[in-house]
Amino acid sequence: MHNPDDIINKFKRHNQHLRNSGKINCCIPGLLSRCGAGTAWQEQKICKFAEKSKVSNKCMYYIAEIEGHCDCIEAQREVKEKNGHL
Repeated sequence: MHNPDDIINKFKRHNQHLRNSGKINCCIPGLLSRCGAGTAWQEQKICKFAEKSKVSNKCMYYIAEIEGHCDCIEAQREVKEKNGHL
């Protein structure tokens, strides 16, 4: 089994050239509910699905308490479609 942190780091390296475009989905393939953008809004806002929380300086979909879970259904659906899982 792959280490989740290794998968996230690989994702970040692979998408480095897109980081400022705001056009990437930061859900991690294989770790579908994990956010690969980062832990703070400054990093998370690169995701095209990011939406800033009104109560904290984080994406409203990012749940740090469960290791960076992303509860954005549309982002998860896009990953499934791109990987042929639908």
